Amino acid sequence: MREEIEERYTQPIIGVGHSLGGILHFLVTIENPELYKAIVLLDAPIISRLSSFGIKILKRTNLIEKIPLARQTKFRRSVWTTKDEAFEHFKQKEKFQMFNEDVLRDYVKHGTVESETGVGLFFKPSVEAKIYQTLPDYLPKLRGRLKVPAAYIGGTRSEEGRLARLNFMRRNFPFSFQFIEGSHLFPLEKPEETATLIKKTIATLLQ
Repeated sequence: MREEIEERYTQPIIGVGHSLGGILHFLVTIENPELYKAIVLLDAPIISRLSSFGIKILKRTNLIEKIPLARQTKFRRSVWTTKDEAFEHFKQKEKFQMFNEDVLRDYVKHGTVESETGVGLFFKPSVEAKIYQTLPDYLPKLRGRLKVPAAYIGGTRSEEGRLARLNFMRRNFPFSFQFIEGSHLFPLEKPEETATLIKKTIATLLQ
């Protein structure tokens, strides 16, 4: 990400990222604060020492690949006959049922690629599963190193935020906190409300 930012922009940027995308902005700004004006993390919690220790143990014992998120992702269905079939498939899934319908259609339109046999996910589930298996386990050690204005916007029903123990983040990192009703995927559930809050949050950070 650092290389992409340096290649694309000549002025400091405002980094906005959801989940791992937010964590990546956080990590880059720790090492290269001159690249940023501010960062906004969307349900991208900086995990506590206890949670970090748990991830480290799972990695050392090779159990990280067996956690439900990684295992379920790896074997997720990824091929359909048509984009309409893919849309109906996702529409029935619990995690996608709260999606804004236009967002879900865009997800299928731009997140799949056509082939001779039908359509498949652009981002392979096996790759996504490997990403979950390499989650950083050293974030608590970065306390005191964030030098740019920062905000966190979370979902009120985010299981990821609960497991990460947000109180640790509140106590140890200089973020302002706001919440939108929704799950970890609230930007896809309430896109307009999310966009409005992001703009307001950035305006406040840059005052």
